Amino acid sequence: MSYDFEISAETDTETLRRWVENSWEDPTLLKPLIREYRKDSSS
Repeated sequence: MSYDFEISAETDTETLRRWVENSWEDPTLLKPLIREYRKDSSS
C-alpha cells in the first residue's frame, strides 16, 4: 500500500532531513499523519 503526502514548498531541506531521520528512528511518529491522510481521502 502506498500513500502520497503533500509537502509544502516552503519546507526547507534541513527540516525534511530531520523529519526523515526521526521517522526512521521512530516510525510511530507517522501514525497520526497516516490516520489524518486516510480520514481525508475517504471522504
